[in-house]
Amino acid sequence: MKEAFEKIIKRLKEKREYHLKERARNHWDDSYMCLKHLYEADAFAEAIEIVKEEYKSLTIEEKSLTEKFNDGWIPVSERLPENNKAVLVFTDAGEIDVDYYGVYCKNFIGLKGTSQKALAWQPLPEPYQPKGE
Repeated sequence: MKEAFEKIIKRLKEKREYHLKERARNHWDDSYMCLKHLYEADAFAEAIEIVKEEYKSLTIEEKSLTEKFNDGWIPVSERLPENNKAVLVFTDAGEIDVDYYGVYCKNFIGLKGTSQKALAWQPLPEPYQPKGE
């Protein structure tokens, strides 16, 4: 998907450059054409910004969908938890553990003291709240 957006942005930039060159070429000959190319160049500049914003929006949406479809699990290759915050960790042994991530040691510190490799993590669920309290 990123490649498609990059191609679109490249084409829009090429069109914008074309209109800027034409504006410069027509500058002395035809003021109407000069303005027309200037407006076109501005429109392409605006389109470039819109495409960039849409890409950012889709990227954020894609990340949240990935988390949703992975049942809330976030691969450690994508993002790490906050320093010293307890999280659920899925290990390479297929176990789920409660660990803390230490930014200084750049590792998960298991409450059980295991040395398994963390594959994914997710925030702890909210604590139990009995009804009526």
